[in-house]
Amino acid sequence: MADEAPGLSPPWVSHRTLLSQIERMETEGVPTRIDKHFLIGMAGGTQNHFRHALRSLGLIDEDSRPTPLLHDLVEKREERSQLFGNAYFSRFPGLAQLPPNASKSDLFTVLEGYGVKSADQQRKVLAFYVATADYAGMPVSSYIRPTKARTGPRKPGTRRRRVAGNTGGTSSPESKPSPANGTAYEQRDVMLGAAGSVSITVNVRWLDLSDDQFTKLRKLIKDIEALGDSGSSGDSAPAAGTAGTSKAGENGSSSQAGVLTRADPPHNH
Repeated sequence: MADEAPGLSPPWVSHRTLLSQIERMETEGVPTRIDKHFLIGMAGGTQNHFRHALRSLGLIDEDSRPTPLLHDLVEKREERSQLFGNAYFSRFPGLAQLPPNASKSDLFTVLEGYGVKSADQQRKVLAFYVATADYAGMPVSSYIRPTKARTGPRKPGTRRRRVAGNTGGTSSPESKPSPANGTAYEQRDVMLGAAGSVSITVNVRWLDLSDDQFTKLRKLIKDIEALGDSGSSGDSAPAAGTAGTSKAGENGSSSQAGVLTRADPPHNH
């Protein structure tokens, strides 16, 4: 087991970059020195971070020469993940001692004790810490683990205001400021000629919709808008107000997934 690394900060190079070089040495052999000639093709800044990582883990000495631990990591492939985890957490015991429900504040306090103070370095050290723990099969607090970026439809951007005076088809959307809960508000009026109009009000958090909900919601709106585009007669207007919904209120309004549709009768002049 490696000794604690006094005065050295935890690695912040990419965990994958470090492992790929170990795998390279498994194929090509361990060089006598890990220098710029061995790391040719790697950016200069990354080279410095890479050598810092090896030194902080006790894999090279002050002269950049491999230690027995690096040889073990290269040669003992089946034990590599355990050896790597042991090297990391024995060199930085403060990280190994974090409780299973530790917060990011707890982690950053430990990192500051190791001299990692900038937000950028803390973010990179956190990523290396989580990747190492996962690689070694060690638990990581859910409050520390970085949240994954949400996939799916993006929140709609700039919207046009309604154009007054439309007599048929679909009016341009009316937008209102988004409320504090993150929902996106939009309203469209589908004009049905002499039969009147149908108002569509959308007030949903688009990023929280599943792909299936997003697709069905868009189809529901498009189906209603198509009635105005095709110039449907007044006999078909009631169907537009309830298309794709499960219940309809007595006042002719219905809703599904945050969409409200309302059929308005024509105004008598």
